[in-house]
Amino acid sequence: VGVSGGPDSMALLHLMREWTSPTRLVAVTIDHGFRQGALCTVRVEDESAEEAARVHQWVASMHIQHVVKKIDWACVALSPHHESFLPSSKPTQSQMEKEGRVQRYLLMSQLCREHSTRDVVVAHHGDDQIETFLMRCALHSSLTR
Repeated sequence: VGVSGGPDSMALLHLMREWTSPTRLVAVTIDHGFRQGALCTVRVEDESAEEAARVHQWVASMHIQHVVKKIDWACVALSPHHESFLPSSKPTQSQMEKEGRVQRYLLMSQLCREHSTRDVVVAHHGDDQIETFLMRCALHSSLTR
């Protein structure tokens, strides 16, 4: 089960725990090394690692095995799946998100092989950014956090 720490994936993990034995579940968090918000994507490695650690504590409290994998961006350029960026240019937000998604599913595929499973369950949808924006507006919090 892909677990980002957001409400969708946390709810999904609860449902999966009800539908199957916790001993059969493996929760996976991919640490991208950047933080995505409604208005921007920035490299914030410490914040990203702290968030993954919080998710790990929460999942461990549910007695579910949890794996955190960090994307090694230094090796991404060597990947055959990597979309090349010009060395002198900064990748766009769209390019970073796309590459993060590719790397996330490559790592999840690797974990499936390691755990002898073929099933990946995620709760991501096209409105995630809109949902985050509206939630932060409703809570009067920072839009770029």
